[in-house]
Amino acid sequence: MPDGLTMTLEVRARGGGPGRDAAVAFDRIEDGVERAAARALAVTGQVLVGRYQEKISTGQRSGRVYRRGKSGRHQASAPGELPKSDSGELVSHFAAKPVTIEAGGLGIEVINDAPHAVHVEYKDEGAGGRPFMRRIPLESEDLLATVYSNELAANLRREARDG
Repeated sequence: MPDGLTMTLEVRARGGGPGRDAAVAFDRIEDGVERAAARALAVTGQVLVGRYQEKISTGQRSGRVYRRGKSGRHQASAPGELPKSDSGELVSHFAAKPVTIEAGGLGIEVINDAPHAVHVEYKDEGAGGRPFMRRIPLESEDLLATVYSNELAANLRREARDG
């Protein structure tokens, strides 16, 4: 798979007040802003991983039914559907990892490194491909903004309380 899905949130907070106390306080707030951004990205990445896993693991599929052994059976996905989990290998290979992007920006990368993930994602649907990274709706922008806002507010409350 190419480099996975990468979402970027960059936070820059520079400046300072006229006095040393103001500069020290601003540095603490700046650290809180960066912590809030890192936490928001980590939480969003984990939520996305969970969404991918859930969408692949659950739901009915309408493809062909395969018999496996004496009592085993698997219903595959039809073209246009998400892949149907069989062995769990695709589902178990999702991960989210923090990344540093240009000029020190923060980011999160959601990846799937299962050996067959590239084939499932990019193979023609008529030949068995079932895109999952590109097809699953990613309602992540609102989630990222909400988590970041909550984390930032909590850090600012702590700073105001602890001074």
